Amino acid sequence: SVERSEERLRREGDKQKQAGGGGQQQRAKGKQELRRLTQAELLAEAKQTEIINRASLEAMLRMEEAKRVVSAKRRAPQGPRVKVHSKGGKTLVHFIDMPAVPEVIKAKAPEAPEAPRCVITGLPA
Repeated sequence: SVERSEERLRREGDKQKQAGGGGQQQRAKGKQELRRLTQAELLAEAKQTEIINRASLEAMLRMEEAKRVVSAKRRAPQGPRVKVHSKGGKTLVHFIDMPAVPEVIKAKAPEAPEAPRCVITGLPA
């Protein structure tokens, strides 16, 4: 929008120079004079901005739709699996698509070996 405004100001300056009115509105010390846009100019600029914004919106919507298609292709895992849920200090284990709880889980843990002791004092080593 700033670029369009600067371009418009340049065109207006060129028109004034061609009409011979450039002597009265010369730039003072390199500064550019700004004037208020007419209603017609504002509407024309708004029309151009709307076209650019619509094109940008359509491109963004196409990109989001492409992302949705990619994420929709993900499939749920197949076959037997184990899910673990922890909530409120409790841990739940779910066996999904398994006929029974695996034998490894049903098995009893082996006894912990006795800690080695000092031969002389009998205290833990």
